Amino acid sequence: MSGFEYKDQVVEQIKLNRAIDDRTIYIYEVIDNDECMKISAYIDRIVEQDLEDNIAEPEPIVLKINSGGGIIYHSMHVIGRIDYLQDFKNYEFHANIEGICASAALDIALTCKKVTCWATSSIMYHSGGGQAYGTPNNIEFDYKEIRRLWDLGCKIALKHTKVTQEWLDNVYSTNSDFWMDANKALELGFVDEVLGTLHL
Repeated sequence: MSGFEYKDQVVEQIKLNRAIDDRTIYIYEVIDNDECMKISAYIDRIVEQDLEDNIAEPEPIVLKINSGGGIIYHSMHVIGRIDYLQDFKNYEFHANIEGICASAALDIALTCKKVTCWATSSIMYHSGGGQAYGTPNNIEFDYKEIRRLWDLGCKIALKHTKVTQEWLDNVYSTNSDFWMDANKALELGFVDEVLGTLHL
Protein backbone atom coordinates (compact mmCIF):
# COMPACT_ATOMS: atom_id res chain seq x y z
CA MET A 1 0.00 0.00 0.00
CA SER A 2 2.80 2.44 0.81
CA GLY A 3 4.14 2.08 -2.74
CA PHE A 4 0.85 3.28 -4.21
CA GLU A 5 0.72 6.20 -1.77
CA TYR A 6 4.26 7.22 -2.71
CA LYS A 7 3.47 7.06 -6.42
CA ASP A 8 0.38 9.22 -5.89
CA GLN A 9 2.45 11.82 -4.04
CA VAL A 10 4.95 11.93 -6.89
CA VAL A 11 2.22 12.37 -9.49
CA GLU A 12 0.55 15.13 -7.50
CA GLN A 13 3.88 16.93 -7.06
CA ILE A 14 4.50 16.75 -10.81
CA LYS A 15 1.06 18.24 -11.45
CA LEU A 16 1.68 21.06 -8.97
CA ASN A 17 5.11 21.85 -10.40
CA ARG A 18 3.80 21.97 -13.97
CA ALA A 19 0.90 24.21 -12.95
CA ILE A 20 3.15 26.70 -11.17
CA ASP A 21 6.16 26.59 -13.50
CA ASP A 22 4.56 26.02 -16.93
CA ARG A 23 0.92 27.14 -16.56
CA THR A 24 -0.06 23.59 -17.49
CA ILE A 25 -2.79 21.63 -15.73
CA TYR A 26 -3.17 17.88 -16.19
CA ILE A 27 -6.69 16.47 -16.22
CA TYR A 28 -5.96 12.75 -16.16
CA GLU A 29 -8.58 11.49 -13.71
CA VAL A 30 -12.31 10.91 -13.54
CA ILE A 31 -14.16 14.22 -13.43
CA ASP A 32 -15.41 14.15 -9.84
CA ASN A 33 -15.52 16.61 -6.96
CA ASP A 34 -11.92 16.01 -5.83
CA GLU A 35 -10.46 16.29 -9.33
CA CYS A 36 -12.34 19.52 -10.05
CA MET A 37 -11.24 20.95 -6.72
CA LYS A 38 -7.62 20.29 -7.73
CA ILE A 39 -8.15 21.85 -11.18
CA SER A 40 -9.69 24.96 -9.64
CA ALA A 41 -6.92 25.21 -7.05
CA TYR A 42 -4.27 25.06 -9.79
CA ILE A 43 -6.11 27.75 -11.79
CA ASP A 44 -6.40 29.96 -8.71
CA ARG A 45 -2.69 29.52 -7.93
CA ILE A 46 -1.71 30.62 -11.45
CA VAL A 47 -4.02 33.64 -11.31
CA GLU A 48 -2.72 34.61 -7.86
CA GLN A 49 0.87 34.41 -9.11
CA ASP A 50 0.01 36.64 -12.07
CA LEU A 51 -1.47 39.21 -9.69
CA GLU A 52 1.61 39.10 -7.50
CA ASP A 53 3.79 39.61 -10.57
CA ASN A 54 1.56 42.41 -11.97
CA ILE A 55 1.09 40.57 -15.26
CA ALA A 56 -1.45 42.46 -17.39
CA GLU A 57 -1.31 40.17 -20.44
CA PRO A 58 -1.08 36.63 -19.04
CA GLU A 59 0.09 33.72 -21.14
CA PRO A 60 -2.54 31.04 -21.90
CA ILE A 61 -3.25 28.37 -19.32
CA VAL A 62 -2.99 24.93 -20.91
CA LEU A 63 -5.19 21.99 -19.94
CA LYS A 64 -3.73 18.62 -20.94
CA ILE A 65 -6.64 16.17 -20.99
CA ASN A 66 -6.71 12.38 -20.89
CA SER A 67 -10.01 11.59 -19.16
CA GLY A 68 -13.08 9.51 -19.89
CA GLY A 69 -15.32 12.05 -18.18
CA GLY A 70 -17.36 11.92 -15.02
CA ILE A 71 -20.01 13.96 -13.27
CA ILE A 72 -21.44 16.92 -15.15
CA TYR A 73 -22.22 18.93 -12.02
CA HIS A 74 -18.53 19.00 -11.13
CA SER A 75 -17.40 19.78 -14.68
CA MET A 76 -19.71 22.81 -14.72
CA HIS A 77 -17.84 24.14 -11.69
CA VAL A 78 -14.63 24.20 -13.74
CA ILE A 79 -16.39 25.44 -16.89
CA GLY A 80 -17.88 28.37 -15.01
CA ARG A 81 -14.45 29.34 -13.71
CA ILE A 82 -12.90 29.16 -17.19
CA ASP A 83 -15.75 31.15 -18.75
CA TYR A 84 -15.43 33.89 -16.14
CA LEU A 85 -11.66 34.26 -16.52
CA GLN A 86 -11.88 34.29 -20.32
CA ASP A 87 -14.82 36.70 -20.50
CA PHE A 88 -13.88 39.17 -17.76
CA LYS A 89 -10.23 38.74 -16.72
CA ASN A 90 -8.27 38.66 -19.98
CA TYR A 91 -7.33 34.99 -19.66
CA GLU A 92 -7.17 32.41 -22.39
CA PHE A 93 -7.31 28.65 -21.93
CA HIS A 94 -6.02 26.09 -24.41
CA ALA A 95 -6.88 22.40 -24.26
CA ASN A 96 -4.63 19.66 -25.60
CA ILE A 97 -6.35 16.27 -25.80
CA GLU A 98 -3.57 13.75 -25.27
CA GLY A 99 -5.52 10.49 -25.23
CA ILE A 100 -9.21 10.09 -24.50
CA CYS A 101 -11.53 13.03 -23.97
CA ALA A 102 -15.14 12.09 -23.35
CA SER A 103 -18.35 13.26 -21.74
CA ALA A 104 -17.78 15.84 -18.97
CA ALA A 105 -14.07 16.11 -19.86
CA LEU A 106 -15.03 17.10 -23.41
CA ASP A 107 -17.34 19.84 -22.12
CA ILE A 108 -14.36 21.29 -20.23
CA ALA A 109 -12.16 21.13 -23.34
CA LEU A 110 -14.76 22.80 -25.54
CA THR A 111 -14.91 25.82 -23.24
CA CYS A 112 -11.27 26.64 -23.99
CA LYS A 113 -10.40 29.18 -26.68
CA LYS A 114 -8.32 26.65 -28.60
CA VAL A 115 -8.57 22.85 -28.62
CA THR A 116 -5.91 20.60 -30.14
CA CYS A 117 -5.46 16.84 -30.10
CA TRP A 118 -2.95 14.26 -31.15
CA ALA A 119 -3.63 12.23 -34.28
CA THR A 120 -4.04 9.21 -31.99
CA SER A 121 -6.63 10.82 -29.71
CA SER A 122 -10.18 9.54 -29.19
CA ILE A 123 -13.06 11.91 -28.52
CA MET A 124 -16.58 10.95 -27.41
CA TYR A 125 -19.80 12.94 -27.14
CA HIS A 126 -23.00 11.56 -25.65
CA SER A 127 -26.20 12.52 -23.90
CA GLY A 128 -24.91 11.51 -20.49
CA GLY A 129 -27.04 9.65 -18.02
CA GLY A 130 -28.62 9.54 -14.62
CA GLN A 131 -30.92 7.55 -12.39
CA ALA A 132 -34.60 7.93 -11.64
CA TYR A 133 -36.52 5.94 -9.05
CA GLY A 134 -39.28 6.32 -6.49
CA THR A 135 -42.76 7.71 -6.99
CA PRO A 136 -43.98 8.94 -10.39
CA ASN A 137 -43.39 12.49 -9.18
CA ASN A 138 -39.81 11.59 -8.19
CA ILE A 139 -39.17 10.08 -11.61
CA GLU A 140 -40.67 13.07 -13.41
CA PHE A 141 -38.53 15.46 -11.38
CA ASP A 142 -35.36 13.44 -12.02
CA TYR A 143 -36.12 13.32 -15.75
CA LYS A 144 -36.52 17.10 -15.89
CA GLU A 145 -33.17 17.56 -14.17
CA ILE A 146 -31.41 15.13 -16.51
CA ARG A 147 -32.98 16.91 -19.46
CA ARG A 148 -31.86 20.30 -18.08
CA LEU A 149 -28.28 19.08 -17.93
CA TRP A 150 -28.54 17.73 -21.48
CA ASP A 151 -29.79 21.11 -22.72
CA LEU A 152 -26.90 22.82 -20.93
CA GLY A 153 -24.43 20.52 -22.66
CA CYS A 154 -26.09 21.27 -26.00
CA LYS A 155 -25.54 25.00 -25.48
CA ILE A 156 -21.83 24.37 -25.00
CA ALA A 157 -21.60 22.18 -28.11
CA LEU A 158 -23.59 24.61 -30.29
CA LYS A 159 -21.42 27.53 -29.15
CA HIS A 160 -18.03 25.88 -29.57
CA THR A 161 -18.37 23.30 -32.39
CA LYS A 162 -19.84 23.02 -35.88
CA VAL A 163 -22.58 20.55 -34.94
CA THR A 164 -26.24 21.44 -35.37
CA GLN A 165 -29.22 20.93 -33.10
CA GLU A 166 -30.31 18.18 -35.49
CA TRP A 167 -27.02 16.37 -34.93
CA LEU A 168 -27.42 16.69 -31.17
CA ASP A 169 -31.03 15.49 -31.32
CA ASN A 170 -29.85 12.39 -33.18
CA VAL A 171 -27.28 11.63 -30.47
CA TYR A 172 -30.01 12.05 -27.86
CA SER A 173 -32.65 9.95 -29.64
CA THR A 174 -30.31 7.07 -30.44
CA ASN A 175 -28.86 7.05 -26.91
CA SER A 176 -25.45 6.55 -28.47
CA ASP A 177 -21.87 7.25 -27.53
CA PHE A 178 -20.56 9.11 -30.59
CA TRP A 179 -16.87 8.26 -30.87
CA MET A 180 -14.57 10.30 -33.11
CA ASP A 181 -11.02 9.95 -34.26
CA ALA A 182 -8.97 13.12 -34.58
CA ASN A 183 -9.99 13.84 -38.17
CA LYS A 184 -13.71 13.44 -37.47
CA ALA A 185 -13.41 15.66 -34.40
CA LEU A 186 -11.70 18.29 -36.56
CA GLU A 187 -14.43 18.03 -39.20
CA LEU A 188 -17.18 18.56 -36.61
CA GLY A 189 -15.34 21.35 -34.82
CA PHE A 190 -14.71 19.55 -31.55
CA VAL A 191 -11.01 20.35 -32.05
CA ASP A 192 -9.35 23.24 -33.89
CA GLU A 193 -6.15 21.47 -34.87
CA VAL A 194 -4.74 17.94 -35.08
CA LEU A 195 -1.10 17.72 -34.00
CA GLY A 196 0.96 15.25 -36.00
CA THR A 197 -0.13 12.50 -38.35
CA LEU A 198 -0.77 8.82 -37.81
CA HIS A 199 1.48 6.58 -39.91
CA LEU A 200 0.23 3.00 -40.24
